[in-house]
Amino acid sequence: MQEQTRPKNQTNDNVTKDSPDDMSNATEVPRGLQLQNELQSISSHIKKLESALALPEVNEDGSSECHFAESLYAKKEELEEHVTHDLEKLKRYAKVLDNEIKRCRRNLAQIQADGGNLNLKETSEHYSYATDAQQQQLQSAIEDKDAVSVVLSKAQAVLNVSRTRKYPGKKPQERPFPTPPFGTPGSTCIRTSTGEPGSELAGLISLGPLGKP
Repeated sequence: MQEQTRPKNQTNDNVTKDSPDDMSNATEVPRGLQLQNELQSISSHIKKLESALALPEVNEDGSSECHFAESLYAKKEELEEHVTHDLEKLKRYAKVLDNEIKRCRRNLAQIQADGGNLNLKETSEHYSYATDAQQQQLQSAIEDKDAVSVVLSKAQAVLNVSRTRKYPGKKPQERPFPTPPFGTPGSTCIRTSTGEPGSELAGLISLGPLGKP
């Protein structure tokens, strides 16, 4: 019995279709170069927070040899909130990309299984094109997920340290810095080593160029 050739513009009925929810979620995640640009921006936020973790000593009553210690802690809290928001966004991106990877793998397996049972050259070529396209989608999703995972891990590590460094007794308020500015001769505000958990943070975390881990 002669096999019927499937029209080229007709997809395999067994290939997973995108539900409206899947398509909506996918459009919320930037891909490729757009994603890389956003990850670079998030990485800069993480680096700023990491730099802000070298804070002066503050006593339980809020007193400190650094006259603008409260402002430094307030700035750290502001950066921490920003990176916390970035972290939640990265977690959402990672979940959507993980679902995309699973979808591509299911489709690829189905296309390859169906294509292996075909004999007509034209139909086999159609399935070969579909396989190549699905493989490209899969590879793109994997690369994007890996890039997101790298930045997500960095954000989580820096936040874990930042959340251990709290101004005692109240939410700190940022105030105008007095003179002389920080770091000038005669200044009494000398930032301490990060100390405690994560003191090796600067060596452990490198916010270098993004890409494949």
